[in-house]
Formats: sequence, structure tokens, C-alpha cells
Amino acid sequence: MVIFIKTFQVILALSVLIIIHEFGHYLWARLFKIRVEKFYLFFDLGGKALARWHWGGTEFGIGWLPFGGYCKIAGMIDESMDLEQMKQEPKPWEFRSHPAWQRLLVMAGGVNYLVETKGDERVQDRNVQRKRLAATEWCRKLTDTGLAGEWQYVIVSENSFYGLQRAHATFADMMDRCTINTATVQGELAF
Repeated sequence: MVIFIKTFQVILALSVLIIIHEFGHYLWARLFKIRVEKFYLFFDLGGKALARWHWGGTEFGIGWLPFGGYCKIAGMIDESMDLEQMKQEPKPWEFRSHPAWQRLLVMAGGVNYLVETKGDERVQDRNVQRKRLAATEWCRKLTDTGLAGEWQYVIVSENSFYGLQRAHATFADMMDRCTINTATVQGELAF
């Protein structure tokens, strides 16, 4: 009985996190009037679901395979690999017909970034390093609450920014390259 209760608790906790994460994608897509075809907790492998309903042009459901969830957005190639849709002209409600900045917000909807820029000479300053540690810890604690999605702290120096820009890096590449984690910051702080 204890194993059943613990398993149920883990699935329930993960379900809440999955819904919050996927809702970030859903919210941004709907905000920009991009059609969301499906929003599922768990996977409906083989088209089978424990429950499904329609609301606002979206099929919501609970799949039978309890490993994650997904938000299927019109005009975006995703795990379904719906290539037939890509052969047609983009429709105004599709993901691919929207500007890059809107597409970025829809894709990053499950992750929030706290971005800070610094001059090259200031990045290694002891006070900036302390602030980095505090900001990284704040992001970790905010993420751990499960109420506000995932948070990442990013610090970008001038040289890094311009180097990545010259290399034609996307915003997502810059965020991945410059994201700071607590272990990195603690390793750099030598007291």
C-alpha cells in the first residue's frame, strides 16, 4: 500500500509540473492567436486516452501513458512529424506564419529567463559573482516552488554577446550558452 501511495504522489507531483510547463506554451500560443490543436497530460499513444474534451478549438485530454505531456501547436513540426501540414501554404493561425519573436516566446513558454548584461571588466568582479550566486539560488528556489515554471539566470558579457552575434547565434543559443547554475558560480567563488 505504501508503494502505491508513493507512486501516486510522484505521478501527481510530476503532473502538476507538466501542466504548468505545457500551459506556458499554450498561453503564449493563444495570446498570439496561434491555434493549439491538442493539450495533453500524459501521452495518448495510439490515439487512446483516459479522458478527452474540446474547448476553444483545442482538444484537451489525459492520456493513458503517464510519461510527460504535450501541447500540439498548428504549424509547428513536433514529435508527431506532421510533414503533410508543412507542404501547404502557412495559414494565419499557424505557428510558422508568425514573427520570430512570437515563435520564440511560444517555444520558451515553459522557461523563464532572468537576463543580465555586464561590461567585460565587471563580469569577474567579486560583488558581481556574489550577486550571480544569489540570483542563481533565487531562480532555483522559484523553480522548486513549481508555481512559476522553470527559471534560469543568464549573464552575458559584451564580448560574449558580440561574439555570439557574429556567429549568427539565435537567442535560444545565447541563453543556453550563457545560463548560469549554482555549481558553476560556487566553483568560481574562492573565499
